[in-house]
Amino acid sequence: RKGARDNLPHQSSIIQMTSTYGINTMTTAHSDTHHDADRIQMQLLRHAGNTRRVEMAIEMTRFALDSATLALQRRYPNESPQEIALRLFEQRYGTQLADRLRDALTVSRTDHDIVS
Repeated sequence: RKGARDNLPHQSSIIQMTSTYGINTMTTAHSDTHHDADRIQMQLLRHAGNTRRVEMAIEMTRFALDSATLALQRRYPNESPQEIALRLFEQRYGTQLADRLRDALTVSRTDHDIVS
């Protein structure tokens, strides 16, 4: 029996590690990138040093977080920056943990108001 996921189109780039004569190579499948550009990207990635690879990973992570934050700001234009951050946290770590964080921040704010 086929599942619902079996009917979904494969549009994302899938990186597969294969071994040819003991040398690891990276190939992509179902990519919208032209195969020549894809080949050059893979060569550049292979020849990049470890430091550059980590820098690239950090840059991609930062870009993804910035994009997600911008999307939330557009979806919820009247929310405070803190609530946008909490919504992003909720997307990444789940509702249960986000609710616990919201509660902790509320208690912290209440404690601060009492002291002031």
